[in-house]
Amino acid sequence: MTKKMTRMIGKRLLQSVAVIIIVTMIVFFLIHLIPGDPILNFLGPNASAGQIEYYTKLYGFDQPLIIQYVRWLVGLVQGNMGFSISSPNFVHFSRYCSLYRSISRYFIFDSV
Repeated sequence: MTKKMTRMIGKRLLQSVAVIIIVTMIVFFLIHLIPGDPILNFLGPNASAGQIEYYTKLYGFDQPLIIQYVRWLVGLVQGNMGFSISSPNFVHFSRYCSLYRSISRYFIFDSV
């Protein structure tokens, strides 16, 4: 590889990282713009103030948005997409691995 080619590849990799960070920020902040409180939606209208405070702290909604974003991004990189509000489980990327394998097989075998 020539020096020019190595430089171009490095530049493209840096651009890719920047695009990924910008896209994840847009997705994260757009999700937070959805009207309504996710804790109130989860607990329902009859929730006590203590329950709301407990779950707000549990899910990290009491933290500043930038802290929430960094924690979400670190979890995303590790394959942990957060704590599910609809079920008492963590959402792991491994649940979607079979879908990923199916899609990758389709593209690998379809292109041959």
